[in-house]
Amino acid sequence: MKAEYTITQKEVGISARHPISAWRLLERNKTVHPHDHAYHEIALCVGGSGWHLTGDSREKISRGSLLVSAPGQVHSIEIPEWLDLVNLFYLAEWVFHDFQDYWEHPQICMLFGESLLRSKGLEAEPVKQVKLASSTVRAAQKECDDLVSATKEKDASHLYLRATFEKILALIGADVEAQEQKKNQSQKKARGKKKVQPEGRRSDVWKSMGRIESIIQSGDHFSVDALAKDSPVQAAHLTRLFVQETGKTLMEFYQQRRVQIACVRLLNPLHSITEIGMDLNFTDTAHFSRLFHRYYRMSPRDFRIRHGIGPRES
Repeated sequence: MKAEYTITQKEVGISARHPISAWRLLERNKTVHPHDHAYHEIALCVGGSGWHLTGDSREKISRGSLLVSAPGQVHSIEIPEWLDLVNLFYLAEWVFHDFQDYWEHPQICMLFGESLLRSKGLEAEPVKQVKLASSTVRAAQKECDDLVSATKEKDASHLYLRATFEKILALIGADVEAQEQKKNQSQKKARGKKKVQPEGRRSDVWKSMGRIESIIQSGDHFSVDALAKDSPVQAAHLTRLFVQETGKTLMEFYQQRRVQIACVRLLNPLHSITEIGMDLNFTDTAHFSRLFHRYYRMSPRDFRIRHGIGPRES
């Protein structure tokens, strides 16, 4: 499936002032043609029905259906019958400014922030679609409606936006986790085998991600050898596991995650680009800019401008 158009973050109102945006949409007999996004999106169906198309897949959507898409992923909706959707658009870097906050909930990280943890190529994968329990839908819908109202306010509280959005993620994450546990138990019973770790969550890799996060947040120096000393496996083997699970080497993951954290700090105009680079242990501003451009195809200054922060001296 090829996208006929792209919905930009400017169109949905994502900015430094509003890193989360929310809409309530009602569609009837209007096909939503194949498109992709320049942002992350969660679409929760709270009523009506339709057909969700992504790649070669065509699945029914109705109340309780949840669609989770990352930038570049293409999908469309056919034959909507009074399809009532709550669309939540978010800057994933801002939501997951510190993965350590979510480390005990890998299902939330992998469902809503997988693009920050894995290598490029997620665009070729289908948009995720899951079915939530009725009780989860009722609870999540209330929070979603509150978020829709809050994001309409010009000076919406970032604390309120984050707290409400995180509650929605927690509600959905708990539901998805329960479904995964039930599925694993059924497979274990049917096959008589030990539980298999979900993709991307192998223990050694997950723990290494946590240590890398801690190193970045504290501004400490990173070394693959030093990291491996705290792991039960050797550096070469740990690197192979890491590439297998994420598509990145340990150093590549460190570099990209460091730039992602820089994005969040760039949204605060009180900190200069030079200060941010120094705090994150970049050699100098030029080094910071080169790496930032490698992953975001723009300079730190242009990133600020795109998100509504005017140019300022570094």
